[in-house]
Amino acid sequence: MEIKFEKISRKVVFLNPSKDFSEEEHVIEYRADPLTGRRCRISVERATRAEMLASKELDEAVLEEICRTKKTCYFCEHNLESQTPKFHPKLIGTERIRVGEAVVVPNLYPFGEYHGVCVVSKDHLTDLRWMGSEMLKQSFKASIRFFRAVNEKDREAIYPSVNCNFLHPAGASIPHAHLQIFVERKGTETLDELTDRSKEYFLRNERCFWVDLVEKEEASEERHIGRSGSFSWLASWSPLGNNEILGVAREPISCITDLEDTQIGDLAEGLSKVLKGLREKRGVFSLNFSVYSSPMVKENGEFFRLFIKIISRPSPRSFYASDQGFMEVLQREPVIHTMPEDVARDIRTYFADRRG
Repeated sequence: MEIKFEKISRKVVFLNPSKDFSEEEHVIEYRADPLTGRRCRISVERATRAEMLASKELDEAVLEEICRTKKTCYFCEHNLESQTPKFHPKLIGTERIRVGEAVVVPNLYPFGEYHGVCVVSKDHLTDLRWMGSEMLKQSFKASIRFFRAVNEKDREAIYPSVNCNFLHPAGASIPHAHLQIFVERKGTETLDELTDRSKEYFLRNERCFWVDLVEKEEASEERHIGRSGSFSWLASWSPLGNNEILGVAREPISCITDLEDTQIGDLAEGLSKVLKGLREKRGVFSLNFSVYSSPMVKENGEFFRLFIKIISRPSPRSFYASDQGFMEVLQREPVIHTMPEDVARDIRTYFADRRG
């Protein structure tokens, strides 16, 4: 069964008081995810609301507040040694994991049995444009070392996860760029759903959904952004959040710990381009991303592919409207105000060779 991009469009007509009660028409698209069937609603007109307009620069007061945090920042070079926790020697045999500037330390307030924090840079990194590919590569390599070290001690800890809350609107308590990394005994509910649906697709079609998705999107080019070696980058058809972008492994890799050095570099290179593009073209200052990985056992390679998902969050300012309302939190049907096709058009300019 071929992948289908299903949507229903509905028109809403009303009399607008800001335009002397003249008739105004809005179009709402209901889109379904081609794998899970989960729905979203795209209302592009919402982007015209003043509190949702992207700004090219941060508010001066916000910039000053972020700069003030440098002196007391746990993750800056002058505080990291004395202010961050150390791993217990019985866990991984070292107090901290270091790869270049990247440093992995335990989370001071963990919400997982094996919960680490990967500090991306020794500098007070608070702008997406500064996240270079080498910096991200070092962070991914340090995270993978953490996963492997924990798994050596606990063979049941097989589900690795790399995540990022960038700036306060995305859930970060510290503005200095860092990754939240876990290796768990069980996958998250979302990973379980993605794995189950991918397996069902494979059993029905004898093909990998993720391979078919990349092939279909690259052929149509509407939402295809480009390639960075072994990864293909796409704007999501039915996003969970605004400006959502996927980076999907083009090779049969389902677990992050199976990535070779060049493939880690490919992931980091593509992600760096996406982050810079979102900041410069889409006015994004704050975002989340998650890497979705199979467990550290050779069992899902036929039907699953390693992938990363990035979504933007509201810009930091004194007063801002949250993008998580009742529809997102309680009804689990997000309202989106960025068109995936527009996102792809803006970000693909950062991928000079779209096929390489």
